[in-house]
Amino acid sequence: MQSNLALGISLPRQIIKQIDSDRGDVPRSRYLSRILEKQYALKGIEVKKRFA
Repeated sequence: MQSNLALGISLPRQIIKQIDSDRGDVPRSRYLSRILEKQYALKGIEVKKRFA
């Protein structure tokens, strides 16, 4: 079974610009995945890490 699911979301342009500025050469999906993993960890929710 594939562990990834393609997902389309809409975000304000300014947020996308900030994400793209901050992520450097890291793919956007990987960068966002890491952000989400960190936020869940702060809340004490364990998430299987996709990217190290």
